[in-house]
Amino acid sequence: QAIEQASLANGQLEATVTRIEADRISTGALARFAGLLQACPTVEEAFRVSAHSLALILPGTSGTLYLLRNSRDHVEAMADWGQPSPRPNQMGPLDCWALRVGKSFDSAEQGLLCTHLVHSDAAFRTCVPLRAQGMDLGVLVIEHAESWDHVALAEAAAEQLALAVANLRLRETLRTQSLRDPLTGLPNRRELEEALPREAARADRTREPLTMLVLDIDHFKRFNDTYGHEAGDTVLQCFGRLLSETVRGEDLVVRLGGEEFVVLLPNTSVEDGTQHAERIRLKVSQLSVKHHGQSLGSISASIGLATLQVHTHDVD
Repeated sequence: QAIEQASLANGQLEATVTRIEADRISTGALARFAGLLQACPTVEEAFRVSAHSLALILPGTSGTLYLLRNSRDHVEAMADWGQPSPRPNQMGPLDCWALRVGKSFDSAEQGLLCTHLVHSDAAFRTCVPLRAQGMDLGVLVIEHAESWDHVALAEAAAEQLALAVANLRLRETLRTQSLRDPLTGLPNRRELEEALPREAARADRTREPLTMLVLDIDHFKRFNDTYGHEAGDTVLQCFGRLLSETVRGEDLVVRLGGEEFVVLLPNTSVEDGTQHAERIRLKVSQLSVKHHGQSLGSISASIGLATLQVHTHDVD
């Protein structure tokens, strides 16, 4: 009997040591996971890194990572690890109980099955929401063959990923706001200041011409004075849209400020640039802008042209 008790105790001790060692490995993997996420430049890469890391953090499991899209009407599968059961590439937020209740949801424990898990043949399924700054960002779906007590570890990993996704989205939003004109949606002066030296260096390297058009809507102040500033904004929006639709895919259209715009034309000679400018001028003269059903009258634009290495060698 003493031998049996000692053997039992020894088995329990070995199980404890094994569990502690597994926890140590998982905790170390979790710490490395946080560092890897900091180095990810995009949301897509953060999800790929997460799938790789979760296979180490949660050994013996399979799973799928879903991202809630900006439209907030569906989540999309971004990455998986192990051998997860067949799962939908997209699903609605209401298809997952974890997204509904805002916390981890164990299907076996709760006696309810998420809609997206109906084809899963795993014995146990746990969904962990990705939440940061009070917002749902996606869900982590974990499948495991036996009951386990690593939910806290999964939640820690989900929290790390959610924070990374929130930061990457915020960074992208700030970058877009810093480089885009909010009224017309066109790149702004800062974008031009980044693009012009780059295109000039390329033109110098390839010996191809680089032409710039600077456009100014004539007598723009009269639109604001006669019809109001909202009408003036409508003119700017229509003018910017016309420029975007008139130029080529490789050209850059920028709102410089006020009623001034710039079109940067790579690999374009003086003669071709002049034809571009004339085409734009004619289209502007045919532009019909209405604001609240009222016609704003005719619009015209003045256009200046300069070609690098022809009119000047100085980018500034």
